[in-house]
Amino acid sequence: MNDKNKVIKMVIFITIICFIIILVAAIALKRTSGIFNKDANRAQSASKIIDENKYPESDTTKNSEIKVKYEKETYETKNAKGEVVCHSERNIPIVSNPAYMRGAKRIENTLKGTMNDLWNNDLKRFSDDAKNIELEDGPVGVKYMANLEYQTDEIVTFSLIIDGDFGTSAMGAHELYTFDIKTGENLSLESSSNNSVELVNNIIALTKEAINERGIHITVHDNETEDMVITSNMVRQGHFGILADGIHVNYQKYDITKESDQVIGVTLEKNKSNSLLKDEYKIK
Repeated sequence: MNDKNKVIKMVIFITIICFIIILVAAIALKRTSGIFNKDANRAQSASKIIDENKYPESDTTKNSEIKVKYEKETYETKNAKGEVVCHSERNIPIVSNPAYMRGAKRIENTLKGTMNDLWNNDLKRFSDDAKNIELEDGPVGVKYMANLEYQTDEIVTFSLIIDGDFGTSAMGAHELYTFDIKTGENLSLESSSNNSVELVNNIIALTKEAINERGIHITVHDNETEDMVITSNMVRQGHFGILADGIHVNYQKYDITKESDQVIGVTLEKNKSNSLLKDEYKIK
């Protein structure tokens, strides 16, 4: 009987030891793959796309100024040794407008949706790259920022900036998003203009001038012209915005040329911009 009890106790002891080993390994694995900050649950909740239709469309008795607050989320990417090699941070925009709440939430959803796609795709890439990276001078920092840049009674413009580099990921994006405050529509070059053909021609001329000043060339492929490459990129979401000094078009890295790893931006001056913008979207 004593021998039987010893065997039972030994089995129980081994089972407990195995459980502890598995638990420790699981914790270590979680730390290696990355760890969210203590406010992660709140930040993850803030990053979710919300049902904008739950909010009233308008209440013009209230102030129509767009206001933004931010929820910060951080993420640490570790290498195979468990060393932090990249510290990622983003400010998640929470947009409010008492007069046009539905429009404000539509703006918020557009910004968060774009940021979520970039954040999730980059973190996966960072994790893959980190496996073989040795920590040398300390962890690299990458920041994702959505900033309110300009607003009138009718429009608001945000920039979405990614600052930093890690592994095979090319950061440094500087996107622009202009919205109709009342509806929350992300305005395009065409929808904001009273003469989109002339506006496109003006931007093409400014772009070629900027390219020539840098001493580089527009990258064209089969059956393409330089004008086609410029036009197809200027109308992409995130490349067009209305700011206080004029209409801006930002071409991201390698969009129109493989000879530069910088964002190339052009600005159509204010008076010319206003002559081509619809009345409600003119720069004040």
